[in-house]
Amino acid sequence: MYGAIVFDILGTLIHVESLIPSSLAAVLPRYGLELPDARTMRLCRLLPVYSFVRAYYELDADRAAAIADEIRAEQHASCCRLAKAYDGAADTLSSLREQGLRFFAVSSRSPAETAELLEHTGLRSCIDTIFQRKGRNGFLREVVAAAGLEPENILFAGDSVDDMDEAELTGCDFLPCTYGYGFEPWSSSVKLPVPVLNDIRELPAVLGELQK
Repeated sequence: MYGAIVFDILGTLIHVESLIPSSLAAVLPRYGLELPDARTMRLCRLLPVYSFVRAYYELDADRAAAIADEIRAEQHASCCRLAKAYDGAADTLSSLREQGLRFFAVSSRSPAETAELLEHTGLRSCIDTIFQRKGRNGFLREVVAAAGLEPENILFAGDSVDDMDEAELTGCDFLPCTYGYGFEPWSSSVKLPVPVLNDIRELPAVLGELQK
Protein backbone atom coordinates (compact mmCIF):
# COMPACT_ATOMS: atom_id res chain seq x y z
CA MET A 1 0.00 0.00 0.00
CA TYR A 2 1.40 3.37 -1.01
CA GLY A 3 1.43 6.16 1.54
CA ALA A 4 2.99 8.77 -0.74
CA ILE A 5 3.75 9.59 -4.36
CA VAL A 6 6.79 11.62 -5.39
CA PHE A 7 6.55 13.61 -8.62
CA ASP A 8 9.46 14.96 -10.62
CA ILE A 9 7.07 17.78 -11.42
CA LEU A 10 8.10 18.90 -14.92
CA GLY A 11 6.66 16.35 -17.33
CA THR A 12 4.39 14.71 -14.76
CA LEU A 13 2.30 17.48 -13.17
CA ILE A 14 3.43 20.56 -15.09
CA HIS A 15 4.40 21.06 -18.72
CA VAL A 16 6.41 23.91 -20.20
CA GLU A 17 6.45 22.69 -23.77
CA SER A 18 7.91 25.78 -25.42
CA LEU A 19 10.48 26.62 -22.74
CA ILE A 20 13.54 25.09 -24.41
CA PRO A 21 12.79 26.32 -27.96
CA SER A 22 11.98 29.83 -26.73
CA SER A 23 15.08 30.09 -24.53
CA LEU A 24 17.37 28.82 -27.30
CA ALA A 25 15.76 31.18 -29.80
CA ALA A 26 16.33 34.11 -27.44
CA VAL A 27 20.02 33.38 -26.75
CA LEU A 28 21.70 31.50 -29.58
CA PRO A 29 21.37 34.19 -32.30
CA ARG A 30 23.27 36.63 -30.04
CA TYR A 31 26.27 34.33 -30.49
CA GLY A 32 25.79 33.79 -34.21
CA LEU A 33 24.57 30.21 -33.72
CA GLU A 34 21.74 28.62 -35.70
CA LEU A 35 18.87 26.90 -33.90
CA PRO A 36 18.93 23.08 -33.97
CA ASP A 37 16.28 21.20 -35.92
CA ALA A 38 13.07 20.04 -34.21
CA ARG A 39 14.31 16.50 -33.52
CA THR A 40 17.52 17.74 -31.91
CA MET A 41 15.49 20.27 -29.92
CA ARG A 42 13.48 17.40 -28.40
CA LEU A 43 16.60 15.42 -27.54
CA CYS A 44 18.29 18.36 -25.87
CA ARG A 45 15.65 18.19 -23.11
CA LEU A 46 17.50 15.12 -21.84
CA LEU A 47 20.91 16.78 -21.51
CA PRO A 48 22.23 19.48 -19.19
CA VAL A 49 22.27 22.80 -21.07
CA TYR A 50 26.06 23.14 -20.92
CA SER A 51 26.63 19.59 -22.22
CA PHE A 52 24.25 20.11 -25.13
CA VAL A 53 25.64 23.48 -26.16
CA ARG A 54 29.26 22.40 -26.01
CA ALA A 55 28.76 19.10 -27.86
CA TYR A 56 26.28 20.24 -30.52
CA TYR A 57 28.12 23.44 -31.45
CA GLU A 58 31.62 22.08 -30.74
CA LEU A 59 32.53 25.02 -28.50
CA ASP A 60 35.34 25.48 -26.04
CA ALA A 61 34.46 25.16 -22.35
CA ASP A 62 34.40 28.89 -21.49
CA ARG A 63 32.22 29.90 -24.45
CA ALA A 64 29.83 27.00 -23.85
CA ALA A 65 29.56 27.91 -20.17
CA ALA A 66 28.74 31.56 -20.95
CA ILE A 67 26.02 30.57 -23.42
CA ALA A 68 24.60 27.95 -21.06
CA ASP A 69 24.38 30.49 -18.25
CA GLU A 70 22.36 32.84 -20.46
CA ILE A 71 20.04 30.03 -21.58
CA ARG A 72 19.39 28.99 -17.97
CA ALA A 73 18.67 32.59 -16.99
CA GLU A 74 16.22 32.91 -19.88
CA GLN A 75 14.51 29.66 -18.87
CA HIS A 76 14.19 30.82 -15.27
CA ALA A 77 12.67 34.13 -16.36
CA SER A 78 10.17 32.45 -18.69
CA CYS A 79 9.24 29.27 -16.84
CA CYS A 80 6.38 30.54 -14.68
CA ARG A 81 4.90 32.49 -17.57
CA LEU A 82 4.84 29.41 -19.82
CA ALA A 83 4.06 26.69 -17.24
CA LYS A 84 0.68 24.96 -17.15
CA ALA A 85 -0.64 22.08 -15.08
CA TYR A 86 -1.70 19.01 -17.04
CA ASP A 87 -5.48 18.85 -17.41
CA GLY A 88 -7.08 17.38 -14.31
CA ALA A 89 -3.92 17.39 -12.19
CA ALA A 90 -5.28 19.53 -9.34
CA ASP A 91 -8.60 17.70 -9.09
CA THR A 92 -6.94 14.28 -9.24
CA LEU A 93 -4.41 15.03 -6.51
CA SER A 94 -6.98 16.76 -4.30
CA SER A 95 -9.28 13.73 -4.49
CA LEU A 96 -6.47 11.33 -3.57
CA ARG A 97 -5.33 13.57 -0.70
CA GLU A 98 -8.81 13.27 0.78
CA GLN A 99 -8.19 9.51 0.87
CA GLY A 100 -5.00 10.03 2.91
CA LEU A 101 -2.36 9.89 0.17
CA ARG A 102 0.54 12.34 0.49
CA PHE A 103 2.39 14.03 -2.37
CA PHE A 104 5.97 15.27 -2.60
CA ALA A 105 7.54 17.34 -5.38
CA VAL A 106 11.12 17.19 -6.61
CA SER A 107 12.79 19.51 -9.10
CA SER A 108 16.28 20.66 -10.03
CA ARG A 109 15.08 24.19 -9.23
CA SER A 110 15.31 25.64 -5.74
CA PRO A 111 12.36 24.93 -3.40
CA ALA A 112 11.36 28.60 -3.64
CA GLU A 113 11.31 28.47 -7.46
CA THR A 114 9.39 25.19 -7.43
CA ALA A 115 6.86 26.61 -4.97
CA GLU A 116 6.35 29.56 -7.31
CA LEU A 117 5.72 27.18 -10.22
CA LEU A 118 3.24 25.17 -8.17
CA GLU A 119 1.42 28.32 -7.04
CA HIS A 120 1.24 29.61 -10.61
CA THR A 121 -0.27 26.33 -11.85
CA GLY A 122 -2.70 25.90 -8.94
CA LEU A 123 -1.00 22.83 -7.49
CA ARG A 124 0.77 24.14 -4.37
CA SER A 125 -2.01 23.13 -1.99
CA CYS A 126 -1.77 19.53 -3.24
CA ILE A 127 1.92 19.11 -2.34
CA ASP A 128 3.12 18.33 1.19
CA THR A 129 6.85 19.06 0.80
CA ILE A 130 9.18 20.26 -1.96
CA PHE A 131 12.70 18.88 -2.43
CA GLN A 132 15.52 20.02 -4.67
CA ARG A 133 17.01 17.40 -6.92
CA LYS A 134 20.79 17.62 -6.61
CA GLY A 135 22.88 15.33 -8.76
CA ARG A 136 21.70 12.21 -10.54
CA ASN A 137 21.78 9.60 -7.78
CA GLY A 138 20.52 9.38 -4.23
CA PHE A 139 18.23 12.41 -3.90
CA LEU A 140 15.16 10.20 -3.44
CA ARG A 141 16.55 8.83 -0.17
CA GLU A 142 16.05 12.28 1.38
CA VAL A 143 12.39 12.20 0.37
CA VAL A 144 11.93 8.68 1.77
CA ALA A 145 13.48 9.73 5.08
CA ALA A 146 11.29 12.84 5.31
CA ALA A 147 8.15 10.85 4.51
CA GLY A 148 8.83 8.43 7.38
CA LEU A 149 7.85 5.52 5.17
CA GLU A 150 9.61 2.45 3.82
CA PRO A 151 10.76 2.77 0.18
CA GLU A 152 8.26 0.11 -0.92
CA ASN A 153 5.44 2.35 0.34
CA ILE A 154 6.46 5.23 -1.93
CA LEU A 155 5.76 5.51 -5.66
CA PHE A 156 8.01 7.72 -7.80
CA ALA A 157 6.33 9.18 -10.90
CA GLY A 158 8.71 10.40 -13.60
CA ASP A 159 9.28 10.66 -17.33
CA SER A 160 12.99 9.93 -17.82
CA VAL A 161 15.44 7.05 -17.58
CA ASP A 162 17.23 8.93 -14.78
CA ASP A 163 13.96 8.92 -12.83
CA MET A 164 13.59 5.18 -13.32
CA ASP A 165 17.18 4.54 -12.24
CA GLU A 166 16.69 6.69 -9.13
CA ALA A 167 13.61 4.71 -8.10
CA GLU A 168 15.48 1.43 -8.54
CA LEU A 169 18.47 2.72 -6.57
CA THR A 170 16.25 3.79 -3.67
CA GLY A 171 13.97 0.75 -3.67
CA CYS A 172 10.80 2.65 -4.66
CA ASP A 173 8.38 1.54 -7.35
CA PHE A 174 8.51 3.63 -10.52
CA LEU A 175 5.52 4.89 -12.47
CA PRO A 176 6.44 5.96 -16.04
CA CYS A 177 4.47 8.99 -17.22
CA THR A 178 4.18 8.46 -20.96
CA TYR A 179 2.77 11.95 -21.56
CA GLY A 180 5.92 13.61 -20.18
CA TYR A 181 8.18 15.34 -22.67
CA GLY A 182 11.22 13.41 -21.49
CA PHE A 183 9.62 10.04 -22.16
CA GLU A 184 9.67 9.25 -25.88
CA PRO A 185 13.39 9.42 -26.74
CA TRP A 186 14.44 6.67 -24.30
CA SER A 187 11.35 4.56 -23.60
CA SER A 188 11.68 2.24 -26.59
CA SER A 189 15.16 1.09 -25.53
CA VAL A 190 14.33 -0.14 -21.99
CA LYS A 191 11.89 -2.50 -20.34
CA LEU A 192 9.31 -0.34 -18.58
CA PRO A 193 7.41 -1.22 -15.42
CA VAL A 194 3.75 -2.05 -15.90
CA PRO A 195 1.34 -0.29 -15.69
CA VAL A 196 2.26 3.11 -17.08
CA LEU A 197 0.45 6.42 -16.63
CA ASN A 198 -0.86 7.85 -19.91
CA ASP A 199 -2.81 10.74 -18.37
CA ILE A 200 -2.65 12.22 -14.86
CA ARG A 201 -6.44 11.78 -14.61
CA GLU A 202 -5.92 8.01 -14.81
CA LEU A 203 -3.84 7.98 -11.60
CA PRO A 204 -6.58 6.61 -9.29
CA ALA A 205 -7.24 3.68 -11.62
CA VAL A 206 -3.51 2.95 -12.05
CA LEU A 207 -3.01 3.02 -8.28
CA GLY A 208 -5.82 0.53 -7.91
CA GLU A 209 -4.12 -1.77 -10.40
CA LEU A 210 -0.74 -1.44 -8.68
CA GLN A 211 -2.14 -2.18 -5.24
CA LYS A 212 -4.21 -5.24 -6.09
